[in-house]
Amino acid sequence: MNEININSHVREIRRLAAKHQAGTSLLETKIQVDNVIQSMRDSLINDKDYQFTIWSAMLTALEQYITNMADPKWLDVISHARSRVKSRRNSLLAYKKPKTVKSTKTLSSIL
Repeated sequence: MNEININSHVREIRRLAAKHQAGTSLLETKIQVDNVIQSMRDSLINDKDYQFTIWSAMLTALEQYITNMADPKWLDVISHARSRVKSRRNSLLAYKKPKTVKSTKTLSSIL
């Protein structure tokens, strides 16, 4: 199984948040965060349960860096990353939901 090092991705996002605090534009930083998350997605195997586990672990890891004492610029970047990861995870939830079976019966056949 292709193991993903979540900590290295979180560390890269934290590095980008620090660069934004030091003056890098928010737009440029968000693009770089999106690239980190995309590279992580590209390295995941096609097992949806495994992907869900990885995205959930990534979300938990990022939540450690959200505090009400953090710099607003830091929070902008970490919140953006969390939003992107949460979106990936929620997409898998939608994918995993059982499909509803459409009935082929008509109202007249039921009555």
